[in-house]
Amino acid sequence: MTTIYLVRHGEYENPRQINPVRLKGFPLSNEGIVQMERNANYFRNKNIKIIYSSPILRTKQSAQILKRLLKIPLIFSKSIIEVSSPIQGKSFLVLKEIEKYGDSFKLPYHLQKKGETVEHVYRRMKRLLKKILIKYQNKNVIIVSHGDPIMVLALIESGNPIDKQHAIHSYLSVLPYVPKGGIIKIEYNKTIFNSMEHINF
Repeated sequence: MTTIYLVRHGEYENPRQINPVRLKGFPLSNEGIVQMERNANYFRNKNIKIIYSSPILRTKQSAQILKRLLKIPLIFSKSIIEVSSPIQGKSFLVLKEIEKYGDSFKLPYHLQKKGETVEHVYRRMKRLLKKILIKYQNKNVIIVSHGDPIMVLALIESGNPIDKQHAIHSYLSVLPYVPKGGIIKIEYNKTIFNSMEHINF
């Protein structure tokens, strides 16, 4: 089996309470650092071969903590970057609108401003995943990314479509939304999906 651990970045500093999306800044908070140190303890005996990470600061810092404590290689990839969205820089009050529509991909504002689609997010995430599954067959790999990209990949890989009828939040009973610092474990038999679970501490 090949095991992929999808790790969401830790809590980050955000005094203005805005949606950072791909903006610069927003370093890990003290709580975020503790979350990643806790994750490193969990991974210590998992024989992880490599870490792949989004290059955005909060994911970068999260991955660097894991790299330092686990003493394993780290590669940055834009394939697992945060969703490109016009809600970038806008107040967290937008989250109330997101709740109405199920997820940010279905917000009229996101659609009108040509925000990134679920299909595009999945394609780029899957592109890297395919390479990992071939290169690291029967190994254990960490991917450090962001909430929506992780949920898109995990849900579609496990056979739960996200489309015009189904939003991410349609599946919260199947797969709770990954919290900051959270981990979703997916196992593959070669390149075939086998199982998925939330790792809870």
